Amino acid sequence: MRTVEQNGQIASALYGKIIGGIGIDPRKVKVCGIGFTYYLNPTPNDRNMEYDVGKDLFKHLGEFDAPRAP
Repeated sequence: MRTVEQNGQIASALYGKIIGGIGIDPRKVKVCGIGFTYYLNPTPNDRNMEYDVGKDLFKHLGEFDAPRAP
């Protein structure tokens, strides 16, 4: 994700993982929502996908948006 390319080579990238299914919610004719659960490591080129609550960048999330165990 968010891959940076320089001179035809990958210079930097963020690693992420989608878990579970991907759902589509067509509430309107021209617009629909897509829902899925994902994990993203914000440190470039770091493949570690362990979750650390103390370093979570999202604060004060509601029950629906809060992180869940994989």
